[in-house]
Amino acid sequence: MTDLTGFQSKHLKLKQTGACVQIALCTPSIYEEEVIEQIGRDLNTLSDDFDCHRIVLDIKAVNLITSSLIGKFVHLHKKLKSQGGVLVMCGVQGHLETIFRASNLLNYFHVIPTVEKGMEFASCYSET
Repeated sequence: MTDLTGFQSKHLKLKQTGACVQIALCTPSIYEEEVIEQIGRDLNTLSDDFDCHRIVLDIKAVNLITSSLIGKFVHLHKKLKSQGGVLVMCGVQGHLETIFRASNLLNYFHVIPTVEKGMEFASCYSET
């Protein structure tokens, strides 16, 4: 993974630990298509340009998302998996947990309750 010093995002807060990167979504309500597209570009930039393949995505500050944003998460999950990496979702609670449960996304993604446990999982992750 490349040093993340040059990466800037209005919607994502990053913390790099070894081969893993913790990403916190900072925008509580994510429903505008422009914002969703920017978040998607930012996540793809981290994966493609900065070689981040072990991502822990913390969404605990988010209380409203759309299916378009969930689609960005699904795309990132597939991309990382194809590269031998992992996407771990943390902070899935309240209304978002209801959406994830109804959509069977709790079983699709690696959903871990806390960021600390998510980082531990991501750092030890192996596809085999």
